[in-house]
Amino acid sequence: MKIIVYSFILLFLLSCSSRNEEKRYYYQDGSVFRIERFDEETQVFHVKKFYKGGQLYAEGDNGYVENYKDWLDSGYWKGFFPDGFPKEAYTCVKGTDISPRETGIYSGYDIKMDMGETIKVDSFWYCPVRFFVDGVSRYHYKVVVRTEDNKMYVMRPYPKKIENYVIRSEDGDVLDTVSMDETMYDYLMPAEWLDDIAMPVNDGTVCMKFEIHFPNTSCHYTDSIYQTTSIRIRVEEFDE
Repeated sequence: MKIIVYSFILLFLLSCSSRNEEKRYYYQDGSVFRIERFDEETQVFHVKKFYKGGQLYAEGDNGYVENYKDWLDSGYWKGFFPDGFPKEAYTCVKGTDISPRETGIYSGYDIKMDMGETIKVDSFWYCPVRFFVDGVSRYHYKVVVRTEDNKMYVMRPYPKKIENYVIRSEDGDVLDTVSMDETMYDYLMPAEWLDDIAMPVNDGTVCMKFEIHFPNTSCHYTDSIYQTTSIRIRVEEFDE
Protein backbone atom coordinates (compact mmCIF):
# COMPACT_ATOMS: atom_id res chain seq x y z
CA MET A 1 0.00 0.00 0.00
CA LYS A 2 1.09 3.58 -0.60
CA ILE A 3 2.49 5.73 2.19
CA ILE A 4 1.92 9.43 1.63
CA VAL A 5 4.45 11.41 3.57
CA TYR A 6 6.00 14.69 2.48
CA SER A 7 9.58 14.96 3.61
CA PHE A 8 9.51 18.67 4.27
CA ILE A 9 6.56 18.37 6.67
CA LEU A 10 9.01 18.33 9.57
CA LEU A 11 9.86 21.91 8.79
CA PHE A 12 6.50 23.12 10.11
CA LEU A 13 6.73 25.63 12.94
CA LEU A 14 4.69 24.17 15.73
CA SER A 15 4.39 27.17 18.05
CA CYS A 16 0.85 28.24 18.90
CA SER A 17 1.36 31.60 17.27
CA SER A 18 2.47 30.22 13.91
CA ARG A 19 -0.13 27.47 13.73
CA ASN A 20 -2.96 29.90 13.14
CA GLU A 21 -1.24 31.45 10.15
CA GLU A 22 -1.70 30.30 6.58
CA LYS A 23 1.58 29.02 5.20
CA ARG A 24 2.57 28.91 1.57
CA TYR A 25 5.31 27.10 -0.32
CA TYR A 26 6.41 28.02 -3.82
CA TYR A 27 7.90 26.75 -7.05
CA GLN A 28 11.10 28.45 -8.14
CA ASP A 29 9.18 30.74 -10.50
CA GLY A 30 7.10 32.05 -7.60
CA SER A 31 3.87 30.17 -8.33
CA VAL A 32 2.18 28.52 -5.36
CA PHE A 33 2.94 24.84 -4.74
CA ARG A 34 1.23 24.28 -1.39
CA ILE A 35 -1.07 26.12 1.00
CA GLU A 36 -1.66 24.86 4.53
CA ARG A 37 -3.79 26.17 7.39
CA PHE A 38 -4.02 24.77 10.90
CA ASP A 39 -7.50 24.13 12.33
CA GLU A 40 -7.46 24.63 16.08
CA GLU A 41 -10.77 22.81 16.53
CA THR A 42 -9.84 19.60 14.69
CA GLN A 43 -6.07 19.88 15.31
CA VAL A 44 -5.20 19.14 11.67
CA PHE A 45 -3.56 21.03 8.83
CA HIS A 46 -5.85 21.64 5.84
CA VAL A 47 -3.59 21.24 2.80
CA LYS A 48 -3.92 22.17 -0.86
CA LYS A 49 -1.27 21.35 -3.48
CA PHE A 50 -1.15 22.88 -6.95
CA TYR A 51 0.34 22.09 -10.33
CA LYS A 52 2.92 24.55 -11.56
CA GLY A 53 0.28 26.07 -13.83
CA GLY A 54 -1.97 26.85 -10.88
CA GLN A 55 -4.52 24.03 -11.18
CA LEU A 56 -5.43 22.13 -8.01
CA TYR A 57 -3.37 18.95 -7.67
CA ALA A 58 -4.70 17.53 -4.40
CA GLU A 59 -6.34 18.57 -1.15
CA GLY A 60 -6.84 16.95 2.24
CA ASP A 61 -5.66 17.00 5.84
CA ASN A 62 -2.46 16.24 7.75
CA GLY A 63 -2.88 15.01 11.32
CA TYR A 64 -0.22 14.46 13.97
CA VAL A 65 0.46 10.77 14.70
CA GLU A 66 2.08 10.28 18.10
CA ASN A 67 3.58 6.87 17.26
CA TYR A 68 5.44 8.34 14.28
CA LYS A 69 6.13 11.74 15.83
CA ASP A 70 5.14 13.24 12.50
CA TRP A 71 2.32 14.88 10.55
CA LEU A 72 0.79 12.37 8.11
CA ASP A 73 -2.07 12.38 5.63
CA SER A 74 -5.37 11.71 7.37
CA GLY A 75 -9.05 11.77 6.53
CA TYR A 76 -10.47 12.34 3.06
CA TRP A 77 -8.08 13.24 0.22
CA LYS A 78 -8.93 14.24 -3.34
CA GLY A 79 -6.63 14.43 -6.38
CA PHE A 80 -7.11 15.93 -9.84
CA PHE A 81 -5.65 15.66 -13.32
CA PRO A 82 -3.95 18.81 -14.73
CA ASP A 83 -7.17 19.86 -16.50
CA GLY A 84 -9.34 19.49 -13.40
CA PHE A 85 -10.91 16.08 -14.10
CA PRO A 86 -11.06 14.11 -10.81
CA LYS A 87 -8.22 11.62 -10.44
CA GLU A 88 -8.90 9.94 -7.11
CA ALA A 89 -10.62 10.33 -3.75
CA TYR A 90 -9.85 8.13 -0.78
CA THR A 91 -9.56 7.94 2.99
CA CYS A 92 -6.18 8.02 4.76
CA VAL A 93 -5.35 6.69 8.22
CA LYS A 94 -1.92 7.52 9.66
CA GLY A 95 -0.49 8.30 6.23
CA THR A 96 -1.82 5.18 4.52
CA ASP A 97 -4.66 5.09 2.00
CA ILE A 98 -7.27 2.46 2.81
CA SER A 99 -7.97 -0.15 0.13
CA PRO A 100 -11.16 -2.15 -0.60
CA ARG A 101 -9.29 -5.20 0.66
CA GLU A 102 -9.23 -3.57 4.10
CA THR A 103 -12.77 -2.19 4.06
CA GLY A 104 -14.34 -5.23 2.38
CA ILE A 105 -16.27 -2.92 0.02
CA TYR A 106 -15.93 -4.00 -3.61
CA SER A 107 -19.01 -2.48 -5.22
CA GLY A 108 -21.28 0.55 -5.19
CA TYR A 109 -18.55 3.04 -6.10
CA ASP A 110 -19.35 6.08 -8.23
CA ILE A 111 -17.28 5.64 -11.42
CA LYS A 112 -16.55 8.28 -14.05
CA MET A 113 -14.80 7.70 -17.36
CA ASP A 114 -13.40 10.27 -19.77
CA MET A 115 -11.96 9.79 -23.26
CA GLY A 116 -9.64 12.18 -25.07
CA GLU A 117 -9.08 12.79 -28.76
CA THR A 118 -7.65 9.89 -30.73
CA ILE A 119 -3.85 9.99 -30.99
CA LYS A 120 -1.24 8.05 -32.92
CA VAL A 121 1.44 6.20 -30.94
CA ASP A 122 4.04 3.91 -32.56
CA SER A 123 2.06 3.92 -35.83
CA PHE A 124 -1.19 2.84 -34.11
CA TRP A 125 -4.28 4.85 -33.24
CA TYR A 126 -5.37 4.98 -29.60
CA CYS A 127 -8.11 6.57 -27.53
CA PRO A 128 -6.70 8.05 -24.29
CA VAL A 129 -9.00 7.11 -21.40
CA ARG A 130 -9.05 7.83 -17.68
CA PHE A 131 -11.19 6.77 -14.75
CA PHE A 132 -12.29 8.12 -11.41
CA VAL A 133 -13.47 5.70 -8.71
CA ASP A 134 -14.82 7.78 -5.84
CA GLY A 135 -13.52 6.34 -2.57
CA VAL A 136 -10.57 4.30 -3.87
CA SER A 137 -6.97 5.33 -4.51
CA ARG A 138 -5.87 4.68 -8.08
CA TYR A 139 -3.11 2.45 -6.66
CA HIS A 140 -5.74 -0.08 -5.57
CA TYR A 141 -7.47 -0.92 -8.85
CA LYS A 142 -6.92 -1.58 -12.54
CA VAL A 143 -9.36 -1.29 -15.43
CA VAL A 144 -9.92 -3.81 -18.23
CA VAL A 145 -12.41 -4.14 -21.09
CA ARG A 146 -14.90 -7.03 -21.15
CA THR A 147 -16.56 -8.05 -24.43
CA GLU A 148 -20.01 -9.44 -25.09
CA ASP A 149 -18.53 -12.92 -25.55
CA ASN A 150 -16.82 -12.63 -22.12
CA LYS A 151 -13.27 -12.00 -23.34
CA MET A 152 -11.06 -9.65 -21.33
CA TYR A 153 -8.81 -7.07 -22.96
CA VAL A 154 -6.03 -5.17 -21.19
CA MET A 155 -5.32 -1.59 -22.22
CA ARG A 156 -1.87 -0.07 -22.68
CA PRO A 157 -0.71 2.31 -19.91
CA TYR A 158 -0.68 5.97 -20.89
CA PRO A 159 2.91 7.33 -20.94
CA LYS A 160 3.84 8.80 -17.58
CA LYS A 161 4.87 12.43 -17.24
CA ILE A 162 6.73 13.01 -13.97
CA GLU A 163 8.35 16.39 -13.32
CA ASN A 164 10.71 17.32 -10.48
CA TYR A 165 10.55 20.77 -8.91
CA VAL A 166 12.51 22.65 -6.27
CA ILE A 167 10.23 24.00 -3.51
CA ARG A 168 10.96 27.16 -1.54
CA SER A 169 9.55 28.68 1.63
CA GLU A 170 7.93 32.10 1.91
CA ASP A 171 11.40 33.44 2.79
CA GLY A 172 12.91 31.95 -0.35
CA ASP A 173 14.79 29.12 1.40
CA VAL A 174 15.07 25.83 -0.51
CA LEU A 175 13.07 23.17 1.37
CA ASP A 176 12.91 20.15 -0.86
CA THR A 177 12.64 18.71 -4.36
CA VAL A 178 9.29 17.09 -5.12
CA SER A 179 8.07 14.86 -7.95
CA MET A 180 4.73 15.78 -9.50
CA ASP A 181 2.71 13.35 -11.61
CA GLU A 182 1.45 15.43 -14.54
CA THR A 183 0.13 12.48 -16.57
CA MET A 184 -3.15 13.39 -18.26
CA TYR A 185 -4.73 9.93 -18.77
CA ASP A 186 -4.63 6.39 -17.38
CA TYR A 187 -4.70 4.15 -20.45
CA LEU A 188 -4.38 3.99 -24.22
CA MET A 189 -7.25 1.99 -25.68
CA PRO A 190 -6.79 0.83 -29.31
CA ALA A 191 -9.19 2.85 -31.47
CA GLU A 192 -10.02 -0.26 -33.49
CA TRP A 193 -11.76 -1.71 -30.43
CA LEU A 194 -14.60 0.76 -31.01
CA ASP A 195 -15.34 -1.09 -34.25
CA ASP A 196 -14.20 -4.60 -33.36
CA ILE A 197 -15.41 -5.31 -29.84
CA ALA A 198 -17.76 -2.49 -28.80
CA MET A 199 -21.50 -3.18 -28.86
CA PRO A 200 -23.41 -0.91 -31.32
CA VAL A 201 -26.37 1.09 -30.01
CA ASN A 202 -29.23 2.38 -32.18
CA ASP A 203 -28.57 6.04 -31.35
CA GLY A 204 -25.21 6.08 -33.18
CA THR A 205 -23.10 5.27 -30.16
CA VAL A 206 -21.29 2.13 -29.09
CA CYS A 207 -21.24 0.60 -25.62
CA MET A 208 -18.00 -0.46 -23.94
CA LYS A 209 -18.06 -2.51 -20.76
CA PHE A 210 -15.23 -1.76 -18.33
CA GLU A 211 -14.36 -3.72 -15.20
CA ILE A 212 -12.76 -2.02 -12.21
CA HIS A 213 -10.63 -4.82 -10.72
CA PHE A 214 -9.59 -4.68 -7.07
CA PRO A 215 -6.66 -6.81 -5.85
CA ASN A 216 -7.22 -9.87 -3.71
CA THR A 217 -4.84 -10.78 -0.91
CA SER A 218 -2.21 -11.94 -3.42
CA CYS A 219 -2.62 -8.73 -5.47
CA HIS A 220 -3.69 -10.63 -8.61
CA TYR A 221 -6.01 -8.60 -10.80
CA THR A 222 -7.12 -11.08 -13.46
CA ASP A 223 -9.08 -13.20 -10.97
CA SER A 224 -9.92 -10.46 -8.48
CA ILE A 225 -13.25 -9.01 -7.38
CA TYR A 226 -14.46 -6.27 -9.69
CA GLN A 227 -17.20 -3.73 -10.33
CA THR A 228 -18.59 -3.34 -13.85
CA THR A 229 -19.56 -0.12 -15.56
CA SER A 230 -20.83 0.40 -19.12
CA ILE A 231 -20.05 3.58 -21.02
CA ARG A 232 -21.64 4.80 -24.25
CA ILE A 233 -19.20 6.38 -26.69
CA ARG A 234 -19.98 8.33 -29.85
CA VAL A 235 -17.61 7.19 -32.57
CA GLU A 236 -16.23 9.88 -34.87
CA GLU A 237 -14.09 9.57 -37.95
CA PHE A 238 -10.39 10.27 -37.61
CA ASP A 239 -7.61 10.78 -40.13
CA GLU A 240 -5.27 7.91 -40.91
